Amino acid sequence: MSAILPQLQAKADTVMADLTRLGEIKAAALEQQGRLEANLAILEEEQLRIGTLIAARKQSEARATAELAGQEAEAEALAARATSLKQLIDELTRRAAAVATAAEATANANVGRTVPALDQETIRIALANVERREPAVPFAQARGFLAMPTSGVTVIDYGAGDGFGGISRGLSVVTRAEAQVVAPADGWVLYKGNYLNYGQIVILNAGQDYTILLAGLERVDVDIGQFVMLGEPVGTMGSQTIGRAVATSAGVSRPTLYIEMRKNNEPVDPTGWWAPPATPTQSG
Repeated sequence: MSAILPQLQAKADTVMADLTRLGEIKAAALEQQGRLEANLAILEEEQLRIGTLIAARKQSEARATAELAGQEAEAEALAARATSLKQLIDELTRRAAAVATAAEATANANVGRTVPALDQETIRIALANVERREPAVPFAQARGFLAMPTSGVTVIDYGAGDGFGGISRGLSVVTRAEAQVVAPADGWVLYKGNYLNYGQIVILNAGQDYTILLAGLERVDVDIGQFVMLGEPVGTMGSQTIGRAVATSAGVSRPTLYIEMRKNNEPVDPTGWWAPPATPTQSG
């Protein structure tokens, strides 16, 4: 019997050790299960949060799309009623409050009237900021810095005969087919779309009661209320004259962009507003 007891004790100790290990394993497993369940709860909560954000974003996008469609429909209705550019711009300006971005932007831009005169280098630095969401400088101080909206040949100047028995209140520039058209200045899109015999047009609110008309485009790539920077693409020309025909010296109608600048909705001479053309660098 005395010989058996040690063996039984050893087996009992082994069993107890195994039971202890099993207990530890079970405790570790329960702890791990608890962590997994906690992580699963966090994951489900995060998935719910992401789902809620996605749904909210879709609703916001749907509202924005509906608002934009409403703004464009309203602008098109105004354009259909307006019998002249002056009337159209007057109506759009009065209704600009319906386009929140443009209305707020107009107020911000008009504050610029009280800004002291800026030196040339300061203006260049301001215009180099590609992150801006409002005009780099008050429009009146951008004189001499505006970008010609497209490359081409000016066939009719401001104040010259327009070829239809009247006096031109803007510039007519013959371009190559499908030429790109850019914003001549910082501003907000007051109107875009087809109008009378002008083809596709863009009207920019440049602030300080200035507006700029670009007419004769085939395609417009901006939206009403959108802020565009000087030099930013706004559309393209077609392969032939759209809207008001302008005959070149060769007598052939070609894509022609009409550019008109207005102050208080009255045409002004754009001479002196454009930046000088870049001078080619000579080597050797």
